[in-house]
Amino acid sequence: MKMVNILYRSKKHLNQFIKNNELEGKGLLVLVFANTANRHYIAEVNQHIMKVLPEATLAGCSASGTIDGEHIRNDGISITFCQFQQPVELHASYREVTEGNEEAVGTHIARQTLRDHSKLLLLFAEGLHTDPTRLLEGVSKISTDIPIAGGMAGDNLRLDKTLLFLNNHVFENGAVGITVNSRHLSVSNAYRLNWKRIGKEMTITKSSGNRVYEIDHRPVEALYRQYLGVEKLEALPHSIGADFPLLLRRKEMDIARCVVGLYEDGSVQYAGDLQEGEVVQFGYGNPSMILENMQKDFLPLQSFPAEAALIFSCAARHSLLGEHTAKEVKPLSHSVSTAGFFTYGEFYHSEQTHHVLNATMTILLLSENASHTPEITMNEYTLCRKKTADRQLSSIKALTHLVDQVTSELEEANQKLTFRNSQLLKISKQDALTGLYNHKAFYDLLGREIEFAHSAEKPLSLAMIDLDYFKEINDQCGHTAGDKLLTAIGESLKRCCREDDLVCRYGGDEFAIIFPNTKQNQAHEIVKRIQKKIEKLTPPTCDKAISLSAGIVELKDKKPQDLVELADVLLYKAKSAGRKNIVV
Repeated sequence: MKMVNILYRSKKHLNQFIKNNELEGKGLLVLVFANTANRHYIAEVNQHIMKVLPEATLAGCSASGTIDGEHIRNDGISITFCQFQQPVELHASYREVTEGNEEAVGTHIARQTLRDHSKLLLLFAEGLHTDPTRLLEGVSKISTDIPIAGGMAGDNLRLDKTLLFLNNHVFENGAVGITVNSRHLSVSNAYRLNWKRIGKEMTITKSSGNRVYEIDHRPVEALYRQYLGVEKLEALPHSIGADFPLLLRRKEMDIARCVVGLYEDGSVQYAGDLQEGEVVQFGYGNPSMILENMQKDFLPLQSFPAEAALIFSCAARHSLLGEHTAKEVKPLSHSVSTAGFFTYGEFYHSEQTHHVLNATMTILLLSENASHTPEITMNEYTLCRKKTADRQLSSIKALTHLVDQVTSELEEANQKLTFRNSQLLKISKQDALTGLYNHKAFYDLLGREIEFAHSAEKPLSLAMIDLDYFKEINDQCGHTAGDKLLTAIGESLKRCCREDDLVCRYGGDEFAIIFPNTKQNQAHEIVKRIQKKIEKLTPPTCDKAISLSAGIVELKDKKPQDLVELADVLLYKAKSAGRKNIVV
């Protein structure tokens, strides 16, 4: 067989390339991988190809980078022509994906394309909203024997829109499958992960398909904040979530899972399923570590008479390796014709099982000539010692944070931290009206936070808050209106405070806020923000406007009661000064 690549420039240039390479016939498979989401432009190119080669079968998708021999393309449209020399039949099918029907789509495509002499199923799927695991489960209902390759369409990590192609058509949804049916074709595959496990083992405790809600009974977003120091979660799919995938073991295979999306409830979407009860660890990779193991990983491929290689590698891998990505491809591209693209999830076949992989390089070798013996050579490589880009710096910073956190847990006080978290979970005494911590819980929390602040040498502040004119409003508007006002104020307090702040209803119209790791002036700014918000909550029928007075104190070697009494003294001063005051 013959496989040749071209980076699209113009119709004239493409026509000359087709003529020079004598490309024609029903046994011609055209793979199009586009580093653009310009649907009109892609459709124009594909339609021209089908006009020039009407008997060919064209398929492909948008990408997060393409592979053209030893070159990595991050722009333009890469076109690969697979010309089979022996008799071959190509069967293709597209099916739209609607919510929850991925399994049926996989079954339909397999049923439409697989034949008795099928040697390979190439599968491309929409990359952002399709559940790839269920798609492959559908294929498995028809066959688990046929090797499967391909992946989820990409869009250069914009995570906006991906596209699929089949002949003259461009789709924004669904999946495309193509089988190569031949009595003379041989295929072989391999994969490379080479990411290092780091940190403690964790258990998936709540998940649904590729959506994970809790790990170790904790919200996933809290996990990334704690271990990777992620502050802006909306950036997670674009950077840290891809650089530090979760690693697990399935059927003797190391598998990675990268973050590709976030939900409003804090749950996380991964580019592949994670099942409840599975044990995971964070993974870390660097160019040196990934490239050093190539000779070992490529050794089994040297015995296969490859004439062409299709590579479907992860966008996260491409992003991590950066300018070194081509070095992972060169051992193959120097030996056989090579093409492929960077995906949002790779499809792989091993031991009668179809897998969804992430952060992985998958290799599919093709041959119609059993006597062909290519020599796969390993070339020495050197890594450039340039200043790292911002993305690399953020990864290193996150890795450092991860190592520091894990080391701290192992060497210093993991039991103490675990006890602290378990105590938080056990505190069930909430104020029935506002849902805030109640009076007793306040003292329990304050005592614990004071102890922790002393041991960690961290600041701690306390604000005692009293509502101004609440009694008058309650008397004028009634207890029902008063209760609604207290509930609204409680919600406003929680919204204005930070995640680690502890908001309590001290009693009646009094509230208390514990500010861990916070100095007095910082707490003052938060309470001032609360004051402005509360003023807007006054019932429209009331003569008096609700406001607050507060006393704020910072921990100075004081016991819980001493701290409360001092804050109360400051609160009394605030009330005596005419209300609507904050005294520190």
